[in-house]
Amino acid sequence: MLRRLDVERIEREEETAHEPHLASSEPRAEPEREEYRDRAYQHAIRDLFDSETDPILIIKWKEVLDMLEMVTDACEDVANVIEGVVVKHG
Repeated sequence: MLRRLDVERIEREEETAHEPHLASSEPRAEPEREEYRDRAYQHAIRDLFDSETDPILIIKWKEVLDMLEMVTDACEDVANVIEGVVVKHG
C-alpha cells in the first residue's frame, strides 16, 4: 500500500529529472503538501482494510500508520520552526 505511493512519487521525480521543464522552480505550497500526506494516509488506511483480513494485523498496521501520520505532523512543525529562524536571522 505505501510502496505504491512511493513508486508513484519516485516515477514523478524521475520524469522531472529527465525533463527539467516539468519541475516547478518554486517549492510546493504547504496546503498541497499537507493534502498529499492526508491522501497518502487515507489511501493506506483504505488499502489496509480492503486487503487485510486478520484483525490483529489490522490493529497493528493501523497503529503504525497513525504513528507515521503523527511523525509527519511533527516534522512539519519542526520545518516551520526552522523556517521561522531562517527568516528571522537569515
